[in-house]
Amino acid sequence: GFKQHKQRGIGHYAHNLLERLPLVTDRCSFTYLVDASKEIDSSIKALPVQFLSHTGNRTLSGFSGFIGDQATLPRTLRKQRFRLAHFLFHLDATLATPYPYVVALLDTIQLSSRNLYGPLQNLKHGIMKGIGNRIVHRASAITTISENSKKDIMHYYEVPSEKIHVPYLAAHQRFFQPIS
Repeated sequence: GFKQHKQRGIGHYAHNLLERLPLVTDRCSFTYLVDASKEIDSSIKALPVQFLSHTGNRTLSGFSGFIGDQATLPRTLRKQRFRLAHFLFHLDATLATPYPYVVALLDTIQLSSRNLYGPLQNLKHGIMKGIGNRIVHRASAITTISENSKKDIMHYYEVPSEKIHVPYLAAHQRFFQPIS
């Protein structure tokens, strides 16, 4: 979910989660779904995880790629026997994800700030919201980054509070300086 957002908030969130999660537990094994046409960061490559390749349709991007993945990703996922999937962006999940899943839904800006977008973009967001609404309702759990985002998700997606979890974000280790 952070492919096109590597230098933005969701990109940092996703990268740090991928980098740290396998290091905090040895009770789970992790498989990362990766686009074989993209370079994997060395910090991720060095982790004790398996990689599953899904390229999708390389000719599609943005909205078209989203629709294409709704059709192709379930086939890739059905070949695996995971107990749980965790999608780092709610619209990376599909309507046909074949096992329980958790989605990250960090904000609702496309819905709460429709006045910032043009008519065509609002139409696209409306279609994605319709699909996203079904994905969110099928999810076993939703993670978000703040109590305010949780309230917005409850409002815009009509999801019960107990399904939404707020694991507060931490500062990256590079921001810590040892002191005497």
